[in-house]
Amino acid sequence: MQFAFVIWKECPAGNNIKNNLLKLYDFRKGGKFDNNDVYSYKNINLYTSSTKHIYCEHIDKKLKEDVIIFLTTHRSESKIPSLSVHVTGNWNIAEMGGQDKQLSVSYPSLMREIYFELKKNNTLEGFDIIQEVTHHGPLLIKKPSMFVEIGSTEKEWKKDKAGGIIAKTVMNVMQRKITKYKAVFGIGGLHTSPILTKAMEKSDIALAHICPKYNLENLDEEMIKQAMARNTEKIEFALLDWKGMGKEKSRIIGLLEKLKIPYERTDKL
Repeated sequence: MQFAFVIWKECPAGNNIKNNLLKLYDFRKGGKFDNNDVYSYKNINLYTSSTKHIYCEHIDKKLKEDVIIFLTTHRSESKIPSLSVHVTGNWNIAEMGGQDKQLSVSYPSLMREIYFELKKNNTLEGFDIIQEVTHHGPLLIKKPSMFVEIGSTEKEWKKDKAGGIIAKTVMNVMQRKITKYKAVFGIGGLHTSPILTKAMEKSDIALAHICPKYNLENLDEEMIKQAMARNTEKIEFALLDWKGMGKEKSRIIGLLEKLKIPYERTDKL
């Protein structure tokens, strides 16, 4: 399998990770993409985009690789230091790239492996390891993609050790056979999906798209169908953060039953 690493040329975290990749591994320069140098190592090509990552619409049509990994910044109001992974898409209005009510293709098992590899490699005190919910752009539906990020402020984005951990993580994972897990569609909870990821940590599931509590009112029949379909692996069931569904719980369960989608509760898994 071939992988494309993509950074935005003005991204501090992306350039931090890129510098660590070039320092730690024998990447060779060759060719151009978007007027920027391309670097290659075994089954990986490292690209630099002149377009901000969240606006790289349909970049999957321009790149030959099988999977696209954006290496970039994570921002949060809490400003908690973190290393994170997530797939892109918009449950409602596209305010930061992508298209309204359109989800990208997820690779659940690969995201799980990156999540656990980040936890294994992390030596930074005070950094959370998280799998975020599906959010922002770009929209990529020809090939699976994901974001792997350093959060949440400029201090962390430029922290060399954080860049080194992500560089080591993605290189380790991309050069081994990806184990296949039970892919599930996560519903409910916080943006950082703590309850869903705890369920993943104690089971053999892999989280695909995740719709958080703050977006549940936008989770209609069409969006559920997208979340079930736009994945590299068959979704086995919907995993519900039972206490994190609020007033939308009954309506969403009704939709899942109408669509004959099995579901499990995190507290019963």
